[in-house]
Amino acid sequence: MSGSTPEGAIAALLAALPTEFLSRIATFIDGIRECAICPALVWLIGPASSGQDGLSCFTGPIVVPLAHYGEYIMRQADGATADA
Repeated sequence: MSGSTPEGAIAALLAALPTEFLSRIATFIDGIRECAICPALVWLIGPASSGQDGLSCFTGPIVVPLAHYGEYIMRQADGATADA
């Protein structure tokens, strides 16, 4: 995978993490998925804390459990239709 694709970028970010940490994340994500909730890996990127131009800092991955897959989307669609 190339770093120029979304999959390649994610693989590059995860490659820097220790194997033990990746295993814990995978177990955590599987637990979220078993609850029929969509897990998302989020990285936060911003200006470098040094204030130096051209540099960035980031933290992640942060695992965010999103709403139930289909149920949430259908409720949102029903609400949008009722509001129209």
